[in-house]
Amino acid sequence: MVVSVASPLLRFMRVEIFVKLMKDASTSLALIPAARHIRLLLSSSAIALLVLFSYGVVGTLLLGDIASDGVYLTEKRNFSTVVRSLLVLLDCSTFDQWPLVMHACFDGAACRSSTTATCGHTYTAVIFFVSFIVIQSLVAGQLLFATIVAAFAVPLFVDVVEPFIELRRTWYMGVGAGKSACDFDTFPAFLPRFPASLTEGISSKNASEAELIAFLSSLRLPLDEHARVRYEDVIRSFAYRKYNIVFTEEHTDWRARDRLSSLTAGAYYRQLLLRTYCEHMSRLARAIVDGVRHLSTKASVASPSHDGVGDHDVFRLNDDCLLIPKGALPIPRSNIFLYTFPGEDSRGGVFLSTSQ
Repeated sequence: MVVSVASPLLRFMRVEIFVKLMKDASTSLALIPAARHIRLLLSSSAIALLVLFSYGVVGTLLLGDIASDGVYLTEKRNFSTVVRSLLVLLDCSTFDQWPLVMHACFDGAACRSSTTATCGHTYTAVIFFVSFIVIQSLVAGQLLFATIVAAFAVPLFVDVVEPFIELRRTWYMGVGAGKSACDFDTFPAFLPRFPASLTEGISSKNASEAELIAFLSSLRLPLDEHARVRYEDVIRSFAYRKYNIVFTEEHTDWRARDRLSSLTAGAYYRQLLLRTYCEHMSRLARAIVDGVRHLSTKASVASPSHDGVGDHDVFRLNDDCLLIPKGALPIPRSNIFLYTFPGEDSRGGVFLSTSQ
């Protein structure tokens, strides 16, 4: 009696909580915490399935020989096999006429094996069905539903919204509440203050400079003509990298604007590394040339000449007035050099000799 009265109320509460959850947040954002709480969801689901399977096996052993009554137990809806028992119990777990299915298993129910004998057991059926409804529907089912609500509704603000609020607070404290942009050179200093869920710990002291550059390049932060980064672009970049969500301004394609008028952080670091590398090679080349000249002033030894080619210069001036090894073509992001040899042009062309 109590279970029959409480079952409609429980179903109404389930529907109300589910509708409220879907109205408070979009479906895409509501599914984000599932990856973080996957173990909790799997554990509660495993408990519910284990209880259902256990009662399916027990129901087959106790009620498997009961013949169908043509209404609540039919030829396809009975306890003759484990699979059919699971289907009947799954239907009963939704409180769908489960007392009538229980009455079909009382004393006086016919047997499949013998038409004259009876296989129904009143006390066995009452204990079996009541315990199943209490354990499966009221305990395991509610536990599973509560886990889903806790995983999808409660962490939505903690996991998604709160990190961006903390990012805004850090920007206001570091840059200023009235400033919408800051120099990109000072931007990495703010990363340790950003939430770890957004930066993934890349800004910690253990992170190397290469990892920091790779992380900033992955953000695809657009820079303006003064090498500054804007606050709204920081929000968009973190949202796109973390959740693959694009926040666009109304009637504006921000990524198309960035491609036309801005320099990304990756391109900025690429140019910075290339300039630093060229300056380092230029200093190294000057040091070598100074050493060679110093030795040549002490020893008056003539340099050997190549047959048919003449003296082969070691260093040359590049287009940007940097002294680099002759024929050395630095390939970005690698340590490979292409050197010219006697018979080759310093600009990369090769002259093949026609004489044998």
